[in-house]
Amino acid sequence: MSGRITTLPSLIKPNTIEYRKYQVSIAKHASQVNTLVVLPTGLGKSIIAALTIAYRLERFPESSVLFLAPTRPLALQHYSFLKKIMLLNDYTLQIWTGSIPPSKRVFKKKSIVVGTPQALLNDVIAQRIPLQEFSLLILDEVHRCVGNYPYTQLSSLYLQLSHYPLILGLTASIKPERERLERICELLKIRNIEYRDEESPDVSPYVHKVHFILKPIDLPYPLKECRRLLLSLMQEHLNKVYKLGVISSKPRTYRELEALINLLRKKVALNPSDRNLSDALKSLASIRRISIAIERLDFGGASLFLNFMQTLFVKSERPGTPKALKMLLRDQRMIDAIQLAKIIDSGGGGNPKLPVLLNILETELKKGSKGVIVFTSFRYTSAEILNYLQKNSEVIKPIRLIGQSKRQNDKGFSQKKQWEAVSSFKSGFRNVLIATQVGEEGLDITSTDAVVFFDNTSSAIRFIQRKGRTGRIKTGKVYILYYRNTRDESYLWAAMRKEKKLKKFLREISSAGGSSTYPSLLEFTSLHKKEFSSEVKIIIDYRELKSQVASELKKLGVALIPTNLSIGDYIISEKVCIERKTAGDFSKSIVDNRLFDQIRALKSAYESPILLIEGESLYLTGVDAKAVRGALITIAVDYGLPILWSRSAIETALLLKRMAIREQREKGVRVRIRAEKKPPTLYEQQLYLVSGLPGIERKLAERLLRKFSTPQKVFTASQQELVEVEGIG
Repeated sequence: MSGRITTLPSLIKPNTIEYRKYQVSIAKHASQVNTLVVLPTGLGKSIIAALTIAYRLERFPESSVLFLAPTRPLALQHYSFLKKIMLLNDYTLQIWTGSIPPSKRVFKKKSIVVGTPQALLNDVIAQRIPLQEFSLLILDEVHRCVGNYPYTQLSSLYLQLSHYPLILGLTASIKPERERLERICELLKIRNIEYRDEESPDVSPYVHKVHFILKPIDLPYPLKECRRLLLSLMQEHLNKVYKLGVISSKPRTYRELEALINLLRKKVALNPSDRNLSDALKSLASIRRISIAIERLDFGGASLFLNFMQTLFVKSERPGTPKALKMLLRDQRMIDAIQLAKIIDSGGGGNPKLPVLLNILETELKKGSKGVIVFTSFRYTSAEILNYLQKNSEVIKPIRLIGQSKRQNDKGFSQKKQWEAVSSFKSGFRNVLIATQVGEEGLDITSTDAVVFFDNTSSAIRFIQRKGRTGRIKTGKVYILYYRNTRDESYLWAAMRKEKKLKKFLREISSAGGSSTYPSLLEFTSLHKKEFSSEVKIIIDYRELKSQVASELKKLGVALIPTNLSIGDYIISEKVCIERKTAGDFSKSIVDNRLFDQIRALKSAYESPILLIEGESLYLTGVDAKAVRGALITIAVDYGLPILWSRSAIETALLLKRMAIREQREKGVRVRIRAEKKPPTLYEQQLYLVSGLPGIERKLAERLLRKFSTPQKVFTASQQELVEVEGIG
């Protein structure tokens, strides 16, 4: 070691972390300007975060810090690390995740709050946490900061509300797409990019070599024949689609196939009598199922393929199952493919990778390896590996690490169980960790001597994250298993190509020293709050802060004023209030009877209320089209409420901004919440009073008033009289 950090910064405990010049340099830059740090796993992003916190609190000692991670185990890991290395002194270290009740998430001044983004966003919306007091926001795995992920809403609010905003984004990798990087940098107001890899001059002295060992495996002949049958069946369906004139070229990726299916669904909804469109949609749905079946075969052999086919058979027996699925399962080629897979699987050779894996693990452990991580993309495969190793080895002590969501007969792991799995592996109680994708991000396991890719991913980010689990404290090994001439192999080469492309991309946008200011990419104004007399403002309901519309409005330079609105979602002026509904929410609000209550409330409070419907799938939500049309007609004709439509969140934001300019600049109307309401009728007052009783919804209140005429008679009615009312008796 080249030394220990003892005095700089002062909030770091002496002799707890190794001094690395590049980490200190990055942290010093990051404590001054908004910074994006891209460092491969194992190069110390957590240490850089801790150093940045320390430098920032030295500058703003009365402030607080917010440190977000995408999952609870990762948040707990950061919390434990900060607790271990930081001299907290007058500061309080708090952990805020969804598993902690809101009543116990109480903000204390001068805090370092570590948590998950959804829990913190909920707390911001509920005004339980004052963002203005935070001088630093750290976003781990910042490549997730796109779309509607909570990072986007939280960072936008933070930049608006904080008295001294500063953002540090951390990631092991990011897609080599300039447009995507620009979006992240624009959202977070990034002014400095810090990139290093194992070859960087200031990093290489601390890096240990990682050896890659490829293990190609041939599919047994019956599985090759199974694959040929599936490809033949898929090509037949593709030819049908070609002949129908719906497409001119084969979808190159699963994403393109999904996009094509969604497009055809919309066309079929608009033209239900077009037989060609319907037939093409059925064939594309079959192509999608066959494509997934081939993928399962390519990655996990007969056993994973048969597991997927079993889910299709179960689905085919449900009422309302599409005829196309039943026909697919009755096709002789599909029947033959399944029989071939069953023959192999019954003989114990359902997944030829398993004995290869067993040999690798036993060899490594007998040589003295303390622990090995096995990565697989499929939860079913992780269970298959666990069972196989438990039955065939006394040396191997395996444990699984999987996600929380329920899959088929697998309930998933709670966050507590995930943490226990990682802890048992780190302690050495278990020497093999079998992890799905949940184990690829952020695990701090220094005892991993080797990792095994049981199957492969085409993602450069996941490839980098997987291999980064070894070689942290000494030379590491990466074993890569793949089936020859399958997607398993093509994904491997694709990931390697993307990694090279990524490194080139990041080096291009960074200077030779590894850091880069970013004015050539984006020009940013001061992050501190400024008031412009010409700036338009929109009052926004806290619940809408989660939407992409809020992010788009911020990009358009609209000042958002978050508050709790009982009526509407956006207030443009004292006259104009907008109720925004996505196409799906509009249909749901018809079903649960919310819609017309909301329309009446809008009409009663504002002179010019507007209903804005967003999305192109209004008639694809499962609600009868006649009911949707009837609701639209009732709103427009009976209530006289204007209805606007937008295709996307971006278009919604543009409409809202234009309305705000019209009302505030051109007409000079103030922006405020209407305190006064139009006087309600006597019946509305009675209805309001009765529906305020515990357990009495509006519909039930209407029935009670129909029977008893007045609230007084409702309140004095006998039990026998009350049970005669539908919904009570």
